[in-house]
Amino acid sequence: MNFRGGKGAATCIGFSFMIDYKLGIAVVVSIVLFALMSNYIAIGTISVDCVMLGYVFLFDCNPVSVSIILIVFIISIAKHIENFVRIKNGTEVGIIDRIKWGKS
Repeated sequence: MNFRGGKGAATCIGFSFMIDYKLGIAVVVSIVLFALMSNYIAIGTISVDCVMLGYVFLFDCNPVSVSIILIVFIISIAKHIENFVRIKNGTEVGIIDRIKWGKS
């Protein structure tokens, strides 16, 4: 299958289930909805960080937790800069294109 990415998102999903199963469900729903609505996995992946950041601000205002999630968010943005540039330029391959290519 030649996967090159997704390890960070998978780790965040697993971590969110470890914190609270409701957070885990929210994270999975978020990544699926945002990825499908935008047609880009990178957008869905960033939604994971947003959901986790929102959860920490709403339910766990511990400065250490907020700092950790902010660092993860910044790293995630940095790792996806190339994807966002390709989305802006119209050269990023979307989910639908990948499905079409997989079937041909």
